[in-house]
Amino acid sequence: MISMLIIYSLVYQNILDSSVIWYQFIYFSFYIMFFSLFPMYFSDGSPSDGKAAELALRNKLEDRVTDDIFVKKMDDDDDSCK
Repeated sequence: MISMLIIYSLVYQNILDSSVIWYQFIYFSFYIMFFSLFPMYFSDGSPSDGKAAELALRNKLEDRVTDDIFVKKMDDDDDSCK
């Protein structure tokens, strides 16, 4: 976010030449921030990074299996990991 604002301010002040590369950098930085940090579930049922962090902080993880990740809530009385 900070790098996006710095680049934008440098372009706005004409320190950097106005170029498509800077506008693409700002656009994709915002796009990645929004879809990475915005707490939501994707269409396949997997949580975004923001939603996974929210669920972890609230201790509401659910058993979920997707193509790339397996999340299993551990029981407090489970001694297999100790």
